[in-house]
Amino acid sequence: MNSANSIRTIRMLVENHYGALLRIERFFTTREYSTGALHVVQGEEMRQITIAVRCDESQFRPLQKQLNRIADAVEVIPGIQNERPLAHVAARQEQRTA
Repeated sequence: MNSANSIRTIRMLVENHYGALLRIERFFTTREYSTGALHVVQGEEMRQITIAVRCDESQFRPLQKQLNRIADAVEVIPGIQNERPLAHVAARQEQRTA
């Protein structure tokens, strides 16, 4: 895979306010970024959001800076290393377990 088409991962810590996740989702939609995966972990006061984005390095740097400006964002951590990749798993209803 070439660097122009690589998937880059961002982790954000976001204050747990009403509409915060929607603002982040709109951020990516209005800027036409191709998100491959979105994972949200709910906490008492914070949410941890992990996003896989397909973009090149010249798009990624401004993206980081813009995400830091979102009011509810506490911390933006780019390029997570040594972690499990986000994956999409398809299963029929009868195959699913809790």
